[in-house]
Amino acid sequence: MEVTVENAKFANQILGTDVYPFEILHMISPTELEIREIYTSSYGQNMSEQKWRFSRDENNPLVIIKLNKDGKWKDSGNITYSLDVKPRRYYDFSF
Repeated sequence: MEVTVENAKFANQILGTDVYPFEILHMISPTELEIREIYTSSYGQNMSEQKWRFSRDENNPLVIIKLNKDGKWKDSGNITYSLDVKPRRYYDFSF
């Protein structure tokens, strides 16, 4: 299934090789979304088979991301996000 702005529920933040999940709260427009970081906790320490629990944290600040001309979703700090139908979390233990 192709992920579109209409069916995406999550925006996963890409920081180098690490990935952090955000939930999409509101579509302001087809090129602008309001998101909030999801709290994660790990229950597996194997880098190749990471396991995560996800829970909403309404105390986390709201973030606005916009679809840039290059086709990438970015926040005001120029950090990239990938839209998805499920949350993703990855921690690179080698750094």
